[in-house]
Amino acid sequence: MQNQEDIKFSFSIPVYNSQKYLSRCLRSIKLQRYPASLVEILVVDGGSTDETIKIAQSYGVKILFNHEKRMAEYGTQLAALNATGELFVVFAADNELTCDDWLWQVAGIFHSNPNLSCLWGKMVASCDDPPIMGYYELIKSEPLAHFLNRNLQFYLKRAQESNFNGVHYKVFNVDVKKPLCWGANGLVYRLKDIRDLYAKEKGYIGDNELFQRMVKTGANYVAYSFDLHIYHHTVNSVMDWVKKWKRNYTQIFLKTHHQRRIDWFYYGNFKLKMFLWLIYSLIPIFSVLHSIYLIIRDRNIYWIYHPLMCFLQTVTYLYWTLVLPEGRKSLVEHIFKRDLA
Repeated sequence: MQNQEDIKFSFSIPVYNSQKYLSRCLRSIKLQRYPASLVEILVVDGGSTDETIKIAQSYGVKILFNHEKRMAEYGTQLAALNATGELFVVFAADNELTCDDWLWQVAGIFHSNPNLSCLWGKMVASCDDPPIMGYYELIKSEPLAHFLNRNLQFYLKRAQESNFNGVHYKVFNVDVKKPLCWGANGLVYRLKDIRDLYAKEKGYIGDNELFQRMVKTGANYVAYSFDLHIYHHTVNSVMDWVKKWKRNYTQIFLKTHHQRRIDWFYYGNFKLKMFLWLIYSLIPIFSVLHSIYLIIRDRNIYWIYHPLMCFLQTVTYLYWTLVLPEGRKSLVEHIFKRDLA
């Protein structure tokens, strides 16, 4: 049987003008107490004009180029097709491993579970992150996704609990019709379960889509750990997050949704959920009362951001939906789209 420390890792790190955090990201990988010969780092550049490439070169990583397509998801696809490891870590320049035995722990979990297809840990804020990141740590994604998809909580309540060297994790099988919003920021795949999916895809494939397609192939045995942490330095302020939503919606979603297979997103009374979201986010009394409850329940003051961020995300999406022709077209398509049972 393969030893735990014979498992090779490949890190995918798409970059574009990422000099701010890239050194922290790469240093956290290089400082791991794991055989260096079994850690491959693939930095995929989308045409950076700052010091990103020089920083990557200083760490001796493998550099690939994605200048034509540029988007991070294309970079991850390119990395997967060139990776040589058994485990493929979907990473980003603003991610950082939080401890020096992270790889050792992950390898141990996969070694203990030969049928495991992927593992994800908890995204957390570091001590030097701005306060808004405390709220991001609570919802793990964005307000809309947090509202629409609570399936992780469903699975964790029913999952089998396991332990490796003090790291607790839960394993469970994912139902195609009860999807998870998974796909990036430290998600670890068994490469053999996703390489063919990437190889067959000629167009755009988002992070979450890849996970759902993998589940449909039958590779649906996954794990989640609250003890395996990843720093995600994703935003610096409230308005920085709003700008990121605008960019993701206008430059990625509206331009790529026709070539993507995202029916999984609409499972489970999608229209009703969206209607409730509009009420919840645009009429502040509901989100404010909920926020107060969450602050008391979790004893965490960062829930105070929740009403504001819910409101801002909805207003951002509504504005660009109505202003842009492709946004109005997408709205009509969604209104007349049948919910999937």
